[in-house]
Amino acid sequence: RILLYLVLYLVILSLNLNEKFLKKITFTIVISGLFFSLIGILQHFSLISIGLKFILGSRVVRASGFVGDPNELGILLLAMLPFAFFSYFEEKNTNKKLICALSFFTILVASLFTFSRSVLVALILILLIMLFKKRKTKESMMLLAIITLIFLFAYPELIKRFDYYSINNGIEIRQRLIYESLDVFKDNPILGSGLGTIQFFTYRNTVTHNLYIQLLAETGILGFILFISMLFLAFKNIFSTKNQKTSYIKETLMLSILAYLIVNLFMSFLYDKFLWLLIILTSLARQDFKS
Repeated sequence: RILLYLVLYLVILSLNLNEKFLKKITFTIVISGLFFSLIGILQHFSLISIGLKFILGSRVVRASGFVGDPNELGILLLAMLPFAFFSYFEEKNTNKKLICALSFFTILVASLFTFSRSVLVALILILLIMLFKKRKTKESMMLLAIITLIFLFAYPELIKRFDYYSINNGIEIRQRLIYESLDVFKDNPILGSGLGTIQFFTYRNTVTHNLYIQLLAETGILGFILFISMLFLAFKNIFSTKNQKTSYIKETLMLSILAYLIVNLFMSFLYDKFLWLLIILTSLARQDFKS
């Protein structure tokens, strides 16, 4: 899968791209977010099945969409949220602005219906940053009011995921997984145990639920340094963006990647396709397009 991302990266860089193409990619992500979130909302209210996997957790139906896992759907939607948000303020076309607005609010609702605690923590932080950046716009107070109403609407079910038993059980399981993964790292400190092998060494044969510890266990110090270096280069690309017409994409990518980094403190989504697509897009965003 990682080789596939590398091939995609090389193919995209070999194309004769312009800023219009980059904006098309951005709007395609907005449309995708609208589609995925609508599926999640309908699934939560049990209005569709079409082979989707329904997950019950703490007496609530957790939307998992086509992804099959509510936490993974949650981080996918959360990473798409900044695309809808910043595109709304940049779009001049009225129809596209409406699509961006609809996508933003449906993504927000659907991400809450995943009832992922880690996604909720990252969601609140990302929302605060986005609202702060657009605090001087006329829409900011209206946005804040609607977001507050959405949270109040979801609160009765959302609070069920934060009862003492659920929180305590989640902490205990994650502690055990982290300790077991650190033992694997101690046995293989340089190269690790191998990509995708951590579930053979952990409780319940599952991932570490901390990407960074899992990365150390599976790829050792060398793999961990390589991954951190790639993140460093991605953020360097973002802050090296000079084209003012696509500067909003810089903020979008920064917050989307930041959302992944926060959620992955409690989850392990190293192989998530969208994360690597975001990293690839940072290389495109830094280009000084001539047309």
